Amino acid sequence: MTDGLKQYYVTVIVLFIAIFALCYSQPIARILDKTSLDHNEGWNAFQVSHLLNKKPLYPAYNELISNNYPPLFFYLSAGLATLPGDDLITMRIISLVSLFTVAGLLGACIWEMGGRGDEALTISLFFLVFIAMVAGHYVGMEDPQWLAHAVQLFGLYLLLKDKNRGLLFYLSIFLMVGAGFIKHNLIVLPVAAFLWLLVSNRAAVGRFMATGLLTAGFFLITFTMIHGINFLHGLFLDCREWHLGHISKMIDRRFTHFGAVLMLSTLGCILLPLSGIQILLFFYFILACLWGAFISGGSGVDVNALFDVIIATALITGALLRHADRMEYRKQSRVSFVSVFILAVLVTAVAIPLPHKIAKVRAFWKTREARIETVAEDIRYLSNAQGPAMCETLALCYWASKTFEVDSFMTGQKIRAGVISRSQLTKLIESGYFSVIQLEHDSGKNARFDDVVNRTISDHFHTDRKSTFSGTFLVPNK
Repeated sequence: MTDGLKQYYVTVIVLFIAIFALCYSQPIARILDKTSLDHNEGWNAFQVSHLLNKKPLYPAYNELISNNYPPLFFYLSAGLATLPGDDLITMRIISLVSLFTVAGLLGACIWEMGGRGDEALTISLFFLVFIAMVAGHYVGMEDPQWLAHAVQLFGLYLLLKDKNRGLLFYLSIFLMVGAGFIKHNLIVLPVAAFLWLLVSNRAAVGRFMATGLLTAGFFLITFTMIHGINFLHGLFLDCREWHLGHISKMIDRRFTHFGAVLMLSTLGCILLPLSGIQILLFFYFILACLWGAFISGGSGVDVNALFDVIIATALITGALLRHADRMEYRKQSRVSFVSVFILAVLVTAVAIPLPHKIAKVRAFWKTREARIETVAEDIRYLSNAQGPAMCETLALCYWASKTFEVDSFMTGQKIRAGVISRSQLTKLIESGYFSVIQLEHDSGKNARFDDVVNRTISDHFHTDRKSTFSGTFLVPNK
């Protein structure tokens, strides 16, 4: 590497570190705040609570609460529940550490593919900064996604490291498949690894299939024996609505941010030789795009559907930087041009959403204290309510020590799919079973319910409290 190119790397690394400090000040500060980052936080916390309190982790399919996640994350969370402090916040810390682990493993994989330290560091920092830009609410959020990616990427690292397909080969497959029992949407990487072996090393395909099937079979059988048939119902009978229009909305919403990233992957597919580990990376990227687009058609699916696309692109870009620096051109300047162009695209991908991110960080610090105080009052209000509560923001009910009564999103999906009767919910509302109903919007409607359910709420409940940050609290009409 020339001294001139080295300076470009140093400049980009320093720039990414500065942006990292800006972007991560917010999630690191809020990690201890009792303010909900996402609907999933309270939902996950309640699942762990059920496990700890010997309640069914997988309720019957026709109930008003649901669990469509595999249980490994909940077991880990329950195991850590003995640590001092709030269980939900403890798992936020695990999530943040897992995200940093993913970034570190990306650098380790690039190093294992022959990359240099500055190339690995650049990609790791880019990944962290880009995630903060396009999926800031997933930074330090209580959710199994980053833990599952960390386990799966560690499996990939072992696969890259084990050149002779020894014991580490079996462990890598176990980790890549097992990660799917931490978060069930992580299926792309093991499929890509299988296709790669099918093309490049057919002698290992049988061992891969045997290890993968034994791993999946072991977890499926074990968890079915522990939790019964409801585990399989929850995991496989997903009644989530799927619409092609959701995919187009996702593309419209994300293309500006992902355009530069997709350009790098396309460039990698053009410039990198179609051999060795590059084949695995190409399979991973293509399948990640297809799978991400498909599951984005589901109602309520978030940007995490595209995390595999980002990870695959980071790996391809690392390989591209390594290859560009070693390309044998007659003119050395051409080598520098390719590397500098790649670095410029990385900076551009971060720079596009940066102004919006700066505005969000400023708004966070401006309202943080007021948010903490107001939400604390909202939690006390719920805690003082005599009887069950139905929260759209589930973390509020969790912190108020209320029970998990209604999973508003999945209940809405089940009603639309005809899995449960709408009357199961409306009868509870009409009877005054709930002492309070919390809705996130001032409109007095829960967007996850249909008009009939929302009309039933408005007919039998009235507003008792309005919160700047937690929406509207309704109580039964007298």
